[in-house]
Amino acid sequence: MGETLEIDDDMAPARPANRWFPALLWLHVVLVLFAVATVYYKADRARQTEVRSLAVYSPAPEFSLQDSDGTPFGSEDLRGYAWVASFATAGEDKESRLVVLRLEELQNVIANLPQAKLVTFSRFPERETPARLREYARKHRKTGQWVFLTGERAEIGRVMSAGFRLPRAPDWENPALALNPTNRLILVDRAGNIRGYYDATKIEEVRQLAQDIGQAMQ
Repeated sequence: MGETLEIDDDMAPARPANRWFPALLWLHVVLVLFAVATVYYKADRARQTEVRSLAVYSPAPEFSLQDSDGTPFGSEDLRGYAWVASFATAGEDKESRLVVLRLEELQNVIANLPQAKLVTFSRFPERETPARLREYARKHRKTGQWVFLTGERAEIGRVMSAGFRLPRAPDWENPALALNPTNRLILVDRAGNIRGYYDATKIEEVRQLAQDIGQAMQ
């Protein structure tokens, strides 16, 4: 009988290592990372394109005042426009200075939106005549999309409190005092409805207002 050749395991030739294993492992890692990145990208795109639902508060108030050119200007002149209402003096208190600064920034937002306006009501109408507002407007506005209004104190007070539901000081009728300060910016849509209130002291709210103007245009 022939002898069986026995091979010691220690003497057996080594099996060649799988040289493709590292490459396959890296390919797997890349595919996993790509899948994760795709999921996050789609989620981020969905978040960016999501349209925020704006509340409908009430119809914006009707009014009749004068602009900085001394021309009669009222709520009828805003029909079909989306607009941001504000109340300020001619930069003489910190609330007004901040409000005007935010409105200067919003001018750039509405520059390509011809159906959008900024409307600032004077808080000190006895002192802020059309001529004074005209000088003030020259310093701050870039186009006619920003309107400065003055007129009867009672009319502006009514617009502020009964119209936009903003607080009014007990002595608001005193012609020696400015109407109650407010840092609120109010968004009105093209249908004439109030759609939002924004705090000018909070940059994130002003940024949200800049985004919401587009929806108010619809």
